[in-house]
Amino acid sequence: MFSGKEYATRKVSLLWRAHLTRRLLDRYLCDGTKAFFKLAAEAPTTGSTARSTAGSGGGGGRGMPPPIDNPDQRISEDIELCTAKSFYLAVKLLGQVINALAFVVVLWGLAPKLVYFLVVYSAVATFTYGGNASNVLTGI
Repeated sequence: MFSGKEYATRKVSLLWRAHLTRRLLDRYLCDGTKAFFKLAAEAPTTGSTARSTAGSGGGGGRGMPPPIDNPDQRISEDIELCTAKSFYLAVKLLGQVINALAFVVVLWGLAPKLVYFLVVYSAVATFTYGGNASNVLTGI
């Protein structure tokens, strides 16, 4: 069961990453927005950078901005980080919600009044100590 969950998690994460990469690269390199060319034109020029790219054939002579190296690779790496962390957080949150619901269902079968008490108790504790929890925990 764990391997099936892991497979599904990775497959959906990979599909989401591929979709976002295609979408952002299309928007970045398409003719309508020309974002790549706008960024290249607005890049600051420095003496050392202009000299280093002047002889490299990389789009820059004297006073020309240096080209952006591998924008597609940079976008892909950023999307990988974003999707991996976001998806990990979403899966963990969903798992905790399912665990809490299962606990409530079992507890409801045993003692429904205790469920009400615990909901009220957790709400009061959250609103009372929520802001001070980090200060209390750092003092430990």
